[in-house]
Amino acid sequence: MRQARVGLMGLVLMMGVCAHADEPSFRHAYYLFVSGHVESCGDCYVPLLLTGAPLRGDSQAADAPPEIDAQVIVTYERDSIWTIAAGPRRIAAADVDASARILRMDGMKYRYQEVPLEEAIRLLRNPMGTMPISRPGLPDRPTDERVQSLLKRCVPP
Repeated sequence: MRQARVGLMGLVLMMGVCAHADEPSFRHAYYLFVSGHVESCGDCYVPLLLTGAPLRGDSQAADAPPEIDAQVIVTYERDSIWTIAAGPRRIAAADVDASARILRMDGMKYRYQEVPLEEAIRLLRNPMGTMPISRPGLPDRPTDERVQSLLKRCVPP
């Protein structure tokens, strides 16, 4: 019996299912693009938003939650992870305009594009990416523990 439980837990972890019920699972991934003028190399640092539910906004079905769990990962050129925002956040349905694919967050307006969850899993499995870039003194460098924790919370749809 014990071997069966251990084997099941190993299978669950291999599938990427969150082992901690208090942490949200992520099933959707979106790249965010600043809407409007971008300064300097702002286009180089593309946020990736992981969510537990689709971004549907307040104009959708009545069963849509008023807020959804989310995690922001800032990527460099969508090739590598630059930083992982501290802790999960909540996105209010009122901040999403699904018809225009616009998200308001942190005083900014973003256009969003859903991407396969495999894109987030690819980044989490190879956080340094393939492009050689300098990362001197990066204060919030993603640690292996943070990357692995997020990887476990990404559940294939």
